Amino acid sequence: MPRHENDIPESDIISIATFAVPKFPENSAIIVKRKGYKTEQISGAEIVAAINAFADTDNNGKNRIISPALERQVKEDLSILFASVDAKKASYTPKIQIPGLAPSAPDVKVADVLVRDVQGIRSRVAQEVMKSLDALEINIDGKKVLDVGTRTGENAKLMRERGADVYAVEPDTSSLNQAIKLGNIEQEKAFPVLLQDMPEEHKGTFDVATCFLWNIPFAERENFTRSLAQAIKPTGQVIIGASDDVYVDRSSDINVEGLLRRHFHSVKRVETNGTNKCLFSCSDPREVAVEAHSAVARFALSGDGSGHFRGGNRTAPKPRDGGWAENS
Repeated sequence: MPRHENDIPESDIISIATFAVPKFPENSAIIVKRKGYKTEQISGAEIVAAINAFADTDNNGKNRIISPALERQVKEDLSILFASVDAKKASYTPKIQIPGLAPSAPDVKVADVLVRDVQGIRSRVAQEVMKSLDALEINIDGKKVLDVGTRTGENAKLMRERGADVYAVEPDTSSLNQAIKLGNIEQEKAFPVLLQDMPEEHKGTFDVATCFLWNIPFAERENFTRSLAQAIKPTGQVIIGASDDVYVDRSSDINVEGLLRRHFHSVKRVETNGTNKCLFSCSDPREVAVEAHSAVARFALSGDGSGHFRGGNRTAPKPRDGGWAENS
């Protein structure tokens, strides 16, 4: 999950983080960090259109707002996605047939086909997700549900059809506005924020919280999972879907299951044959203390947590032989 800086000072784009899903490239994503603490998430084939626009490829980069190095790094990180869009014979994934793409239609632009088909792909994946909920024996009829990272709301729509009262958080306002426009989510129940910034009055009120495509930046994993646990009632459930091997494989350092077990007493894992390789049903949240991540905080909390050095009280350091002496 690399994060690359932009070398064009006058651009409002500061950096781009990439999240590659090699086996299902349509689920790949980028997070664009802009000046003024603004972020934007872009997924699937839309990434290609966005990067080409940022790099102004139509005008040979004359008015580009990302550096050539940043453009190259994003394309290298998401090479499978870009190859799928760029090559006429490429398929989006081995499982998905692209409508309109055939040898008899050499003038078809694959990028256009893929962008148009993103909605259809998401709808099919949403159908898979609902079948997986059945495998977990989860009944959402009459339940208050929070769909985290709803994108354009395909999962939210199907959960509403099953009788759920669905709320949604989605930091990408363009996707969320589309979800509202499509009628997949009600405007008053849609929040254009990160989960961590969910309005306080809604925390602890949900019967079920869902995150059907785990793609969380490493630095935010603990805070995000803690926020999931805080979103539900004490008797509530959290449903997580994961598709990439690095999140599913128990031997991986960043596997999702280990993280979830730190935040929930009960974690049930179900293998699936769909886009999400695994679904996790979590309940009975643990009380997990907020970790001190900054160097200053770790320094202050060393030893007994009193702000003292392990070797004694905190005093001014004393130089010795050109170096530093231990405090005592």
